[in-house]
Amino acid sequence: MTNPNYNSASERKIIILDTTLRDGDQSALGTMYPSEKMKVAKHLEKMGVERIEAGFAAAKGNYEFMSGVAQTLKNSWLSGLSRCVNRDTERTYEAYKNYQKRMIHLFLPTSEIQVSAKMKKTDDELIKITRSSVTYARSFFDKVEFTAEDAVRSNWDFLKRVYFEAINSGATIINVADTVGYAETEEFGRLVKNVAGYVKIINPNVEISIHCHNDLGLAVANTIAGIKNGAQQVEVTINGLGERAGNCSLEQIVAFSKVHPESFSTNVLSGEIYKASKMVSRFTGVRNDSAPVVGKSAFAHKSGIHQHGVINNKESYEVLRAEDFGRKSEIVIGPHSGYHGVIAKARELGFEISQEQAALILDVVSEKVQREEQKRFDDEDIRKILMEKVLALAV
Repeated sequence: MTNPNYNSASERKIIILDTTLRDGDQSALGTMYPSEKMKVAKHLEKMGVERIEAGFAAAKGNYEFMSGVAQTLKNSWLSGLSRCVNRDTERTYEAYKNYQKRMIHLFLPTSEIQVSAKMKKTDDELIKITRSSVTYARSFFDKVEFTAEDAVRSNWDFLKRVYFEAINSGATIINVADTVGYAETEEFGRLVKNVAGYVKIINPNVEISIHCHNDLGLAVANTIAGIKNGAQQVEVTINGLGERAGNCSLEQIVAFSKVHPESFSTNVLSGEIYKASKMVSRFTGVRNDSAPVVGKSAFAHKSGIHQHGVINNKESYEVLRAEDFGRKSEIVIGPHSGYHGVIAKARELGFEISQEQAALILDVVSEKVQREEQKRFDDEDIRKILMEKVLALAV
């Protein structure tokens, strides 16, 4: 049963790898200037994010930024995405060579459709590439993550061959990627369970990671399913920013861990998440006001029934404590509001009003909507109505 008070404590700690600066920056709408990305990197470290994927060193401009991050951060592991190409590995190492906690993230297409579209290699050739690239990467990095790109649409027998070769060549992290957001939740959980079971037999010290995209709106659900089935690291982004419809959002995973602490926990400081979200939104111009946790309306209540409930007990309509995420609950006045909400909003603005006066405010608000004059009413709008329509009549 859900415990909104977060009383239980999980012994299972999930590692967060944030890829806002790489996958998030690849979003069609998500480009950030290097100086802005640096501010995000610093805040991610401040938040307690253990691993940060700062870029793809082979891409123009990424190498310089990654080198700068390595000169700035101190505590988080820095990862760099790399094709299974030795020059990519060398560029990643050159960017991070003076940073002690460095890692690399190799990826190789494994589904028939992606191999055909991008690689045009036989299975045996792909196995050889895996062996060669992972072995080479281990000569530069203690932590080597290997991703079978589009794993969910890959043949299971071939997937096992690739993972086996990667592990025997020195991979320390095996990543299961739903690269195009294809998987159904139960299916993805089953795949992660099978991968984890297979990998741990080969080497129990190898970590299991997952990377989910949101094309069908299932990135968060699939990530949670992956965690429940053996994933130890999750790859996420601030605001779920990423290619196409985005990635699994960091804030939603942390929020889930707060509401369901019996499932898992993270090292992320939840109180810093909203600052990170606003920062990324400001830098990219991408904002979702209805997003869970960080959206403008995430802790806002306009319906009279809901307002009455949260005024008496916030847990009646909020499973998260807003203050845990740097937020606060908000009463929003609209035509669906009730007098309890209006009285509470007036008190928040410094006015004590009666039930009858509250009803008058609701009449004014409803009339403005019905006449199609105004849709939204912020605090200043309500203050103005209070002054002009309610208090003026009392004089």
